[in-house]
Order: sequence, then C-alpha cells, then structure tokens
Amino acid sequence: MTGVQTCALPIWGYERFVIADRRFRIEIGGLRGVAKYEMNAAWVKVVERRQGHDYRLSVVAHGREIAIGRYMDIEGRRELAAVLREKLDCGA
Repeated sequence: MTGVQTCALPIWGYERFVIADRRFRIEIGGLRGVAKYEMNAAWVKVVERRQGHDYRLSVVAHGREIAIGRYMDIEGRRELAAVLREKLDCGA
C-alpha cells in the first residue's frame, strides 16, 4: 500500500491520498464535511494548469476532474504532482 497525505491546520481542512490494490482513493475534508473518491489507479492522470501566478492541480479519471492541493502553496502542489505521478506510474 502506498499513501500520500497532505494536511493543513484542522480549521481549514485536509486531503488524503491512498494508492493500493490498483485503486486510487482521495479523501478531502473541510468545513463543509468530507468528500471521498475512488478510481482505477491505471486511469488517473495528474493535471497541472498554470496561468500567470495561478497554479492549479487536479486528477482526472473516468470523465471526472477533482481539484487537489487546495491547502498547499504552489511549491507544495508541484511536489505533490511529482510524487503522485511517480507512485501512479510504478503501478502501486
């Protein structure tokens, strides 16, 4: 099992990513509750979008796009993108 977790102050929220048994699981918690997603890890694509100073990160699979890295600064998002690509490419 491979896990990647990001966390901010509990007042803001958290994101948890787990890659296991060919599945990619995302849990995003915030002031409005917890959202959970699960998808086939082989189909997940990490997408980075840059426009000027804006940098957004998301994962796409099964026709669904999920924004991630919301509680991180730009450098943290870049690092998260690299780690997720590495873990997803290794077929964990």
